[in-house]
Amino acid sequence: MEIKRRLALLHIETGLYLSWSSDNFPHTSKVSQARRFSKIDEVSVFLSNSLYRPDNPEEYEIVTLKITYEREESEDERTA
Repeated sequence: MEIKRRLALLHIETGLYLSWSSDNFPHTSKVSQARRFSKIDEVSVFLSNSLYRPDNPEEYEIVTLKITYEREESEDERTA
């Protein structure tokens, strides 16, 4: 199993994440569609320079996402 931590922007009033998907822009309720950042510097650059930055960045808080990767066993491996 592998665990990674990423940062996301959470809209304070609605509890929705800033989305990376153009189909769900600007917000999504799905953690899997949240725009993710590896470190705080990336969030800062995004909020300063990106065309996709929110109009009111003060309405967002930076939250940590925990992403867990685990290989799923096949049926054969489970019954062996």
